Parts: sequence; C-alpha cells; structure tokens
Amino acid sequence: MTTMKAPPFLEIANRVKMHYPQKKDFLRFVIDYIQNPSREKGLCMPMAFKRFGTMPPIGKNMSDEEKKAVAEYLYNLSKNRGMCPANGGK
Repeated sequence: MTTMKAPPFLEIANRVKMHYPQKKDFLRFVIDYIQNPSREKGLCMPMAFKRFGTMPPIGKNMSDEEKKAVAEYLYNLSKNRGMCPANGGK
C-alpha cells in the first residue's frame, strides 16, 4: 500500500454520501470540492489528510460537463457499492 497516491475512490464516495445523502447535495459538494479543495471542506479522516495531503484542484481545468461526470461517477460508485460486475452484481 505504500504506492497509493490517494484514498480509494469508493472510500471517498462513501464518506461524501454519509455527509450528503441527497444526490443534488452530493453533486454540488463534489463539483465545488474538485475545483477548490481544502482541508477545512474535506470529509476524509485526519489520517488520510496526513498521509496524502489535500488533493490538487483538478476541476479548474475541466468543463462543466466533465465536473458533473466526475460527481455522477462518485455518486453512482457509492450507490452500487458491494456489487461485483464480474458476476452480474450478485
């Protein structure tokens, strides 16, 4: 695990979903956060910030459509957790 550069996407998605269970709020948070990340706004555990730091503002160079796609992907990832595509979600 020493090669990890960031927390796993599923963990991030689940943390955001705990704080923002409504889809519109989830999407709004992710879209804002990927443009203007900060430790103050972050939802990761303190140990994650200590290990990985704050993410770079990747959303600043994305179109609105791309930012929404990232947010939708994270939302759907958290919604489908526990499903295994290899065996049809069973």
